[in-house]
Amino acid sequence: MSDITFARTRYDYKTYSDYYKLVELSGFPVCYVDEINAQDASQCYIFSPKNGEIGEWHDAKAKIIHWNLERDPYPPTIGVAETWCSDATLARKCNARYVVMGSHPRLCVSNSEAPVLPEYDFAMLSYMTNRRSLVRDRLLQRGLTFAPNAWDMERHKILKRSRTMLHVHQDQDKRYLAPQRWCIAAAYHLPLITEALEDPGAFGSDVMVSRMFSDLCYLNGEVTRLQAYGDALYQFLCVERTFRKCVESAV
Repeated sequence: MSDITFARTRYDYKTYSDYYKLVELSGFPVCYVDEINAQDASQCYIFSPKNGEIGEWHDAKAKIIHWNLERDPYPPTIGVAETWCSDATLARKCNARYVVMGSHPRLCVSNSEAPVLPEYDFAMLSYMTNRRSLVRDRLLQRGLTFAPNAWDMERHKILKRSRTMLHVHQDQDKRYLAPQRWCIAAAYHLPLITEALEDPGAFGSDVMVSRMFSDLCYLNGEVTRLQAYGDALYQFLCVERTFRKCVESAV
């Protein structure tokens, strides 16, 4: 197997912080994209995201992989050997390899605190588009509660006080999963409720699919059964298919 290094952009994208935390926790070395040695055949570089810092690697001997974590295909880049996507539908649209993004138990900052009572029914951790806001408002009208968005330790405290993770598609015609959100939910043993996916790929009974958001209102009477989903997702992504295992098996 080639030596695997993750290459990051010099511009720091906050939305990629969990991805690079998984890289760190999994023990992979990291460089910047402008430090890629494309002439070293012993190396494998995985970069994300693809922005203006990404050039072309003519006559590349290293294996260079673009892990596309966005929601759209990108034009081919000279020197890139493979593109990965962590949603099965998007992988087909991008002519890419479908690679599950595994998680890591320590993506949950700490499990040593004393248990706390849930304060919120849902955590979304999403950019609130009009579509997502509409869903949230409908559920608020039914008496359900939402955690605020946050980062770092504030987010940790919020997630420890949340009962479920809720995924609502940003666009109705792009019914993709959000791999980083899946990884966070797994690390926190949070049941993940998602709007219907076009293709769940490797995920089956580990997530709960909701086709009608009015169905979510039974949440209060289903805490025990819902927790089984959170535990199953943890087992799947933090034990069986960790981030490191998924990367090494794909390379």
